[in-house]
Amino acid sequence: PGETVEFRDGDLWINGAPKAKPPHAQAALWHPVFDQTQLSPSDDERDPPAFRWESADAERSGWSGEAERVLRFDPVRGADDTIVLRGQNSDAWLDFVGYNENSAGNFVRDLRLEMTIVWEDPAAGCAIRLNSADTPLGVTVFASGQVERLLPPSNKSPVALGPKAPRSATRVELERLDGRARISIDGATIDQFPAPSETESSLENSLLLRGVGGAFHIRELRIWRDVYYTTSRRSKRAVRGAPFALRTNEFFVAGDNSADSHDSREWDHGGFHLPDSYRPGTVHGDQIVGLAAMVYLPGWLTVGPRGMLRVPDVGRVRFIR
Repeated sequence: PGETVEFRDGDLWINGAPKAKPPHAQAALWHPVFDQTQLSPSDDERDPPAFRWESADAERSGWSGEAERVLRFDPVRGADDTIVLRGQNSDAWLDFVGYNENSAGNFVRDLRLEMTIVWEDPAAGCAIRLNSADTPLGVTVFASGQVERLLPPSNKSPVALGPKAPRSATRVELERLDGRARISIDGATIDQFPAPSETESSLENSLLLRGVGGAFHIRELRIWRDVYYTTSRRSKRAVRGAPFALRTNEFFVAGDNSADSHDSREWDHGGFHLPDSYRPGTVHGDQIVGLAAMVYLPGWLTVGPRGMLRVPDVGRVRFIR
């Protein structure tokens, strides 16, 4: 009650600012987009891979292992030190989830990258740039432990984030989420700052890697996207540019399946048991009878040749503690 609610660019905004999810909730809401350890071997032109590594000159590239679980860089192999991961179709970065029939067609910009660099040369370094639409987020990490944040092209001078002790491997995490950008090294956040406002000029994300100085290899490279709170033609309130103000004793309900949920965004009628002051899309406080106690979806396994029989997935159906 008393707050304004707005869904903007897939995020929930409360009182004019993005509402960050608690860490334990956010951890459960990341959707896997790309996993170098789980590549599809399909060469069928009718079902091409969703993502592909590209280099300007594949024959002279210092990179190898693009179709394997481990990426390798060796400057001795060639002169081209840069490789780029791109989606191969328009659906690669959309808000598709497997338990719905299709995507709502929204382009997702909030991304998380994680990877482990294993150093083979003490002089080696790796520049990493995660391009989320028009917003580059990047660092250069070195076997020496030094880390530099890469800035957009308008200011090309990198920002040194401080030297660290030399190491045999470095865990790197880059994250753009809820209007913030974050850089973590070996599990510790070393830099975070506001991410620029969303734009509509680009509907492409990409990952650029550039080898520097010496050999190394990359393991466990994964990209995740944030859950996308949708609005559609059925949405009647709290859409971008039209915050919905809650009055006394009014609550706004957003369903757990945010990509395809019939909730306060769409409700358009009430019931005979509600007072004359009821506004469609809200829930009065006296209609809230308890707390959620159990998670039951997605929590069913489909079995049988036709998929008609379902049994509980005991690993996912659980009580909320």
